[in-house]
Formats: sequence, C-alpha cells, structure tokens
Amino acid sequence: MRACSISFLVLGGLVTAFVACSLTTSFDGISGGTKPGVDSGSALDTGDASTTAAVPPVRPTGAATAGGGKKVMLGVKHFHYAHSNDALKVPGAWQDWGFDIDHECTGETDGTQAGTCIRAAGITADVVKDGKLCRDNQLGSQIVPQLNTYNSHFENDTNSGLLDGAPTLVFVVDDIGAGDDPYAPGKLYLVGRTKGRKPAWDGTDVRDALTGSLIGGNIDTPIVTFDKAYITGDTWVSGEPSDFQTKVPMGETGELLPLDLHAGVISFKLNDTRTGAVDGTGAIAGAIPAASLEAFLKPFVLTQTIFCPATPQYTTFMERVVTFVDVVITAPNLQDSKKNCDGVSLGLGINLAPVAALGSVVDDPGATTACGGGDAGADGASDAGGDAAGD
Repeated sequence: MRACSISFLVLGGLVTAFVACSLTTSFDGISGGTKPGVDSGSALDTGDASTTAAVPPVRPTGAATAGGGKKVMLGVKHFHYAHSNDALKVPGAWQDWGFDIDHECTGETDGTQAGTCIRAAGITADVVKDGKLCRDNQLGSQIVPQLNTYNSHFENDTNSGLLDGAPTLVFVVDDIGAGDDPYAPGKLYLVGRTKGRKPAWDGTDVRDALTGSLIGGNIDTPIVTFDKAYITGDTWVSGEPSDFQTKVPMGETGELLPLDLHAGVISFKLNDTRTGAVDGTGAIAGAIPAASLEAFLKPFVLTQTIFCPATPQYTTFMERVVTFVDVVITAPNLQDSKKNCDGVSLGLGINLAPVAALGSVVDDPGATTACGGGDAGADGASDAGGDAAGD
C-alpha cells in the first residue's frame, strides 16, 4: 500500500507544497519483533503496527568474553535518507528505516497519542505518526522532504559521491565467530576522501582515518566504540541504546553533517561468511536534540540552498524544522506525556562493503562557510565546499 501526504513549507513568504509517498514494504534484517508490553502471539511481521514493532534482535545469553574470532572492517557505501531499498529508489520510504526507539506506536488517527510528549504548537497527530512497525523516523518523514524542495537529488548525489570516494563511516567489528555471540565489540571511524582513485568497494580498499574521529589522533583509539555489541542470528547490534556523536556525509563532495545521536542503535546483517553485510539490512536509529538540529542541517543549507544564515529564509527554515520534534531526549524510552517534545527521531538505512584496512591519519576536511550556492544542487556543494572536502 502507498500512503501519501501533502505538506506545506513557508519560506520568506513563499509557500511550497510537496507530496511525500511511501511504500509499505519490508526489508530483510530490519525485523519486526513483539511489541513490548503487548502480546501479539507472534514475532512475525503481521502488518499491524499495534501489535508488532521494529526492534533490533535481543542480546544472546552467555558471558560476553573474547573468543578469538576474526576482525571485519565495513565501510558505508550507501545512505538511505528516505529512498526505498529497491532498484527504483522510490522516494518517501522513510517508514521502512529505523527502529521503534520510544516503545510507543503513534498513528495519524490518534489525536491525543496518549503516552507521548507534548507536540509543538500547530503540529497535528498525522505529522508525528510512526512508520511501519512503529518505526520512529521524523527526519525521513518530515525533514528530508523539505530538504528535497531545494535539491531533490541530494540523496543520489550523496551516494554517487560515496562510490567516487567521498568521506564516509567505517565500522570495525572484532571477535566475530560462529553462531550467536554476546561479545562482538565494534569501533566507529570517519574516513577521508580517497586520493587519485575511486574505491573498489570489494575489500581491497585502504581508507585514511580522519583525526577528528580519534582520541589524540591515535588510529587505535577512536572516540566512538561499542564495547557491548553482540551478534544474534547473523545480525550485529551495537548494544543497548547509547549517546554518541559522529558525522554523516551529504552531497557529491561528502559534506559532513555533525550527528548528535541519543539513544542510538546501529545494526546490520552479516553475510553467510560473516565477512560483509547484506544490502538493505543496515540501520542507524536514535534521536537528535532540537538544540542540535541547526548544526546538523547547516551544511546542507549552506551548500544546497540560495540563502545564508541570519537571512529571513534561513531563520524561517530552522524555526520550522524544530517543530517536528516527537521525543523527549532525557526521558526513559524517550517519551514523557507531561513534557514538551524536544528531539527528532531518525532512521537512516546503510549499505556496507568490506574495507581492507585503515591507513594513515589525515586532517578533517574543512567545514563549509560560504553560502548561497543552492539552486545548482550538487554543483553548489562542489563550489562552496568541494576543495576542503576533497583534501
């Protein structure tokens, strides 16, 4: 079934309408599980969001001890901001990405949405509805469609850039053995643009680590680690929800968006040999504080729009996106019906490919400070920040 909604964005007196549609499809590895507190009688995807929820596989039993397994390095070669995972790249498939991070199922017909936080003024229930199987993904549902009004192909641009060697994320998972494993710790690196060549994405690439993702510039000590990660079935899970900061690329040049993630969970399904990941099964889920949204979206605005900070259009845009809050960052399970919503949920799909090794440590690309490159889309990004991102 395809669900469509019409939304309106007001910028500088101009009203822009856009239609967001989504397909109720399901992808392997982003599983439906029994809704906490609800007896569905089955862990299968029944299509009924009131009885099932998209949750990561639970930790297997047993001691979390080292077992001498192998190390695998996987780089993100594709980000799904809103597109579906099929060959047609159907836009608006936000409801298929992420997890049920707040343990509440919210639908457009529930005017009060009992158990959820107090929405921003003027925001109706349909604006903060969950995706399929209660997935929380306001970024994909509400914010990405607005970004698409300025560059409708920024997602394709991003993924073309990754294939050409733009900066990206690399996961290093240690001690991978056979079967369920309560001990499969991971590390997260940011890597820079490849120099003079495109990555092969076949397990032979050596990628240089960005110093900003390391403690003291030491390649052996990344800032973000997942010490309690595990494998259930063939799915690697970063552990219990946790707070961490990283960056995600956007546009052909791989402009890096600072991601302040709370209650974050990352997972992907390993292939049969456990040397790679199955496309369409990777997910990054969590929530961004409203106070961090401007920093996250500013690189997009600088490179993909024709307005600059302090202009009425910029101010209106930033004031608008913070109204899409749907969770409470500091609350248990991210919800408190007595508090104002102050965070935006997100679900990003990721496809990964093997990486041979990490090479040198290189400086982070300089942040874009120019603005107004917009209407040209990817060309604007290249003109404004391409040289820095390419170093």
